[in-house]
Amino acid sequence: MTNALAGVLCRFWMEKLAFMCDVWWSDGDYQQPVHHYRMKVYLFGAASSPVCANYGLKKTATAHKDKYVEAATNFVHSDFYIVHGLLSVPKSAEAVDLVIQTRVLCKEGKLHLHNIVSNSRKVMQAVPMEDRAKSVKELNLLHDELPIERALGPHRCI
Repeated sequence: MTNALAGVLCRFWMEKLAFMCDVWWSDGDYQQPVHHYRMKVYLFGAASSPVCANYGLKKTATAHKDKYVEAATNFVHSDFYIVHGLLSVPKSAEAVDLVIQTRVLCKEGKLHLHNIVSNSRKVMQAVPMEDRAKSVKELNLLHDELPIERALGPHRCI
């Protein structure tokens, strides 16, 4: 169920314009406290958490694929590693549309796309302040230099 990390990272490095995001929080309200659950049965290896996260994302994308552009559902299906979405595209307009469509698609499944960062000022301007990554929340997108971010380990100018 979990996408291969190498595949997600390779596609992330293919094009010049990149963006990253996270998805989390029940009912799409990222200000709610985190719910803690305790297992009543021991799961051998306890490797189910990433699979559950990916299943929920992919189920949401599949259930609503007819409402949204194919690029958004493909992004959710193929370019998320657990709860971290990473993708690069050739044009900023394509990235802006993809971020907007994916945010709305995730909302259908009561998921909130947030912690968004990009190496494109146009993409960042299209993202509400509260959904931007901490490193870009306080930046003046017209003048300040965009930071270098880690993408699941490796650095990329994003």
